[in-house]
Amino acid sequence: MFFNKAIIFCAIASASALSVRAAPPPGPVLTAEVVYHTFIKASPFLIDSTTTQVWTQSPSQTASATN
Repeated sequence: MFFNKAIIFCAIASASALSVRAAPPPGPVLTAEVVYHTFIKASPFLIDSTTTQVWTQSPSQTASATN
């Protein structure tokens, strides 16, 4: 009786393992330079600063933050 239940459990476990899909491949890594104006206390008083934004493009939609 126990052996039959073990066989049935293994069959169900293997069937559910086969139905699991592989993870999608990772998306491309994107970079962008962001330029913004900054005030300083010395001449020329207004300069351009840059930061680099790096992110990975995702194939699925995600909820955006709302402020």
